[in-house]
Amino acid sequence: WQLTQEPKVVYFGKQVQCADSTDMFSSGFFPRVQTRLMKELENPPALWRDGAKCVGRHVEGLIKLSPDGRAVNVCVRSVQSDKVQCGEMLQQLENIIADVLDE
Repeated sequence: WQLTQEPKVVYFGKQVQCADSTDMFSSGFFPRVQTRLMKELENPPALWRDGAKCVGRHVEGLIKLSPDGRAVNVCVRSVQSDKVQCGEMLQQLENIIADVLDE
């Protein structure tokens, strides 16, 4: 993301982290998250090795696997200050990650 000078931008975020310092996500975890994003989101996300950018109406979401493979950071923003849409996208992305964790 590029920083924006817009005064109305709102951000929401969460981190999903392994419970123990010796744990990490499996090597197949994040590719499964990306596959699920491709299947479930209305607009196909931009994907790269350890990240994804999702775009919805008035909102953007960014999912990034930490370099150590122990956490997934999820951030959503709206330049139009649409808190409802931010909350909905954050919940959708969290649900996708939780579903993959439950597989």
